[in-house]
Amino acid sequence: VYKCGGAQAVAAVAYGTETIRPALKIVGPGSPWVVAAKRLLAGVIDPGLPAGPSEAIILADDSVHGGLAALDLLIEAEHGPDSSAYLVTHSRRVAEEALAALPEHWARMTEQRVAFSTAVLTGASGGIVLTAAIEESYRFINDYAPEHLEILSN
Repeated sequence: VYKCGGAQAVAAVAYGTETIRPALKIVGPGSPWVVAAKRLLAGVIDPGLPAGPSEAIILADDSVHGGLAALDLLIEAEHGPDSSAYLVTHSRRVAEEALAALPEHWARMTEQRVAFSTAVLTGASGGIVLTAAIEESYRFINDYAPEHLEILSN
């Protein structure tokens, strides 16, 4: 297991480096740059199936800290500007804590990841959804039917 990522990691496992042995196949989703690198290196390494944009909803009840929910939201939103990411909660406190925590989390992210997550969270495919009750949150999630659902609850 190597701690590396991005398009440069795809090249490293395709060709090998001083510390990384070449692999036969690389699988899983990635940023637009990772997808491009996998396409370029398809003759060198099996790139697996192409992955599209990521789509996730984080459901948070009133037992969790909004700062944690915000961090998980950003992890999903930073995949790229064509992804979607929502935090759905019926707790005003969780929604407000999450919103307040975003600038602190952004301060520790690269400019590119901040741009991706900002584009997602301020566009039509992401944000914080405050519902009147947990049952309304369930209905929103069921209607949306996300690819990934994370449930935060103690």
